[in-house]
Amino acid sequence: MTIYESRDGLITDLQESYPVGVNPRGARALDRARPDMAIALRKRGVMVDAWKIYAGRRMIAEVPSGLVVGTTRSMINEMLYEEVRKHFRGRIEIKWGHRLKSLDLLERRLVFDVKQPATDPDLARTYEEVTVEGGGARMLACDGVWSEVRAFAENHVEGFKSQITPWGVQFRLLFSKPGAGALAPYLKPENHYVMSGIYVSIIEGNVWVMGLGIDDGLPAQTRDLLLATESTPTRVAALRAYVTKKAPLAAPFLTEEDLSMYFKRRSFRGAMVKVNRLNLGEWGVLLGGTYRGVGEQEGEMMKRGRGNGFDSMFFASST
Repeated sequence: MTIYESRDGLITDLQESYPVGVNPRGARALDRARPDMAIALRKRGVMVDAWKIYAGRRMIAEVPSGLVVGTTRSMINEMLYEEVRKHFRGRIEIKWGHRLKSLDLLERRLVFDVKQPATDPDLARTYEEVTVEGGGARMLACDGVWSEVRAFAENHVEGFKSQITPWGVQFRLLFSKPGAGALAPYLKPENHYVMSGIYVSIIEGNVWVMGLGIDDGLPAQTRDLLLATESTPTRVAALRAYVTKKAPLAAPFLTEEDLSMYFKRRSFRGAMVKVNRLNLGEWGVLLGGTYRGVGEQEGEMMKRGRGNGFDSMFFASST
């Protein structure tokens, strides 16, 4: 099996990821990939006892759990990658820096733009076009909600249809310093919190994270603040005021530096994609999301995807 990935390498930086919960079905999927992976996940993650929902300082609802392990997307990627390195060396090859440019279903051919090594940090990276012949393989297109393969199918595969519905919201993260939770002792690591549109949880390394939901319907001034990409004293002060109003119990553990770093991070967004088929002839299959039937009489399928992480992957598996 050969994996073609557009990124230059595995990203394990905690602050380039976001919190996820692995439920029992997800844990079983990890164990099917490699025995005992779910146990390893529990050792690194934190079991979620409950989700507690707050309005200001008042808890208004609680949802018990005890079955979901809190972790991050990057940790799951890292665990899977290490399993490949340890147990499948020689059987699974990963080619980094390969971004799909075009494909030919009839000829079963993929064309990639491949990043070349940087010769000068001040110059833009260059690309070389590389053609991959896939006649003796099957293609698994796991390139996410903004799929190049799906876009090709819409234009070149007779009868293929898709419909994209944006989430209407995006998310951006604030991270605390390790151990900063001591400043908010009423927040317990085993609980996750929802505070007026802000998701608060602890992740790896005793770091708390706050996920700010940025709805498309927010007032323009608020959206401009939450999506700004340059930190200024005025914006840092405004962000602290916003977080304090929405999540007063969590705001104390954030320093001025934590707030300033927020403006340097990317936001995450995605969409719901409906397609009328998953296969592209006998050669390709659309994967890389969560699928369920939404209109089985019409044979429709739904895909929930996001435009981040390692969604942009292609697997060419030999037959």
